[in-house]
Amino acid sequence: MTEEFFNVKKAAAYCGYNDKYFGKLSAKFKIPRHGPKKNRFKRSDLDLFMRETQSFIRVHRDTKIGFRKVAI
Repeated sequence: MTEEFFNVKKAAAYCGYNDKYFGKLSAKFKIPRHGPKKNRFKRSDLDLFMRETQSFIRVHRDTKIGFRKVAI
């Protein structure tokens, strides 16, 4: 039986990265986390991440929500 969910170390090995680099990737890209502590990665999400990395790009905002820039 194959595992459906991986911890960070096993997810990194599954994707072919070391665990520190995979931690940086999961912070840079929005890879969904699962479990009560949000420390598990789903196999299907990892497969999709490896196939279509661009679909996981995290959108950065210049300002916080609810604030607007004011010219001084």
